[in-house]
Amino acid sequence: MIPHVATIAHKPDVGKYGDCFRTSIAAILDIETPELVPHFADNGVDGLEMIERFRKWLARLNYAPIMLCYDGSQSFDELMQGFDGITVPFLVWGQTADGPHCVICCNGALLHDVALVRTPMLRGAGADGEWIVIFIGVNLDGSLR
Repeated sequence: MIPHVATIAHKPDVGKYGDCFRTSIAAILDIETPELVPHFADNGVDGLEMIERFRKWLARLNYAPIMLCYDGSQSFDELMQGFDGITVPFLVWGQTADGPHCVICCNGALLHDVALVRTPMLRGAGADGEWIVIFIGVNLDGSLR
């Protein structure tokens, strides 16, 4: 894993959409620079469009997202307890005081936060306030292209 740092702060009121998601993806896939990963959230697209862009891009690389949603009423630490012993890096999409944010976790703990200024994860950031956990799996047969 390459511990990249995001370069675009999330400031939608001035037309800037943070690149924590693509930066986290570049980090766990060992991609040399986050700029080699598309900015899936650019232009303020909704979450479903962002995920569809992500899915299609991964498919071209023979990967597939494995997305799980968890109750947003539990804390980040409570969420992480369920992943203790899982030694594969994964993404967690949540909400900080600064807005939606994506971090990298592993073995029941935060592994790397790509943010320039780090603030704690407060709650889930899904449409219904749920935590979104994303594993990136290998697509062995290439059928998702």
